[in-house]
Amino acid sequence: MASKRMIAKMIIDSDVFLDMPQSAQNLYFHLNLRADDEGFIDNPKKIMRIVGSSSDDLKLLLAKRYLLSFESGVVVIKHWKLHNCIRKDRIKETVYQEEKLLLSEKPNGAYTDNKSFTAKEIDDCQTDDGQVTDKCPHRLDQYSIDKINTETATPPPAAVVKNPKQFDELEIHWLKIITAIQPQATWGNKGKEVGQLKNLSSNTKSLFKVGTPYESITDLADDLLKTFLEMREFGHWKAKDKPVIPSSLITAWSEITTTLAESYRQTSTEAQEVDW
Repeated sequence: MASKRMIAKMIIDSDVFLDMPQSAQNLYFHLNLRADDEGFIDNPKKIMRIVGSSSDDLKLLLAKRYLLSFESGVVVIKHWKLHNCIRKDRIKETVYQEEKLLLSEKPNGAYTDNKSFTAKEIDDCQTDDGQVTDKCPHRLDQYSIDKINTETATPPPAAVVKNPKQFDELEIHWLKIITAIQPQATWGNKGKEVGQLKNLSSNTKSLFKVGTPYESITDLADDLLKTFLEMREFGHWKAKDKPVIPSSLITAWSEITTTLAESYRQTSTEAQEVDW
């Protein structure tokens, strides 16, 4: 197990994290330091006692879902892969494979145990007549951008796009990865959003020409969307509570590119080549 660990500033700078007692924050840092290479910890109570935290601090981290727990007593750092990017040839796999099988990953790399939506989330997303709104939560854990079926994703509706052939390949790719996260039926003003696909495509092409470390422009688009989802989850002011639609990404574009570039600098030996 490594003796050094990293912490993603985006997570610990959120109001949700900073509102917790210092003792709970301190416990979180110590758990991160002592986790194995995949974020699993088999002695959270021992660590809690060593650092002088209380059981309430541990319960709070679980309630806020900074930690996920298992019946075996093992816990895992939910955002481990956002904190630490370990090369595959150096990582030592966790011994807690049974617990790992109970998890899946969100598009941004965070672990999830596939808990159901709460009654409040369902109530907030539905109108009185049962129709869904743009406040509906989406099961991001059901999707992985790497596994999106680009052959079956929903194309632009003919009623909105009179000539779909006018869309270039990158616009179609953006459409497919966005609708895999948030269906087009929840987009609201579909005409406006479809028009924003051209802006997304143009912005991505401009960024790609600057000299990004990506070999494929579609890989760049995928990571830009993942970065927005990460910002959205951790309460960034440009992404918090925003629907996953083209106009949301355009509004937060500057922050998305800055965050992605910073993330690459922290995890890559080619960091000096990133100058967006």
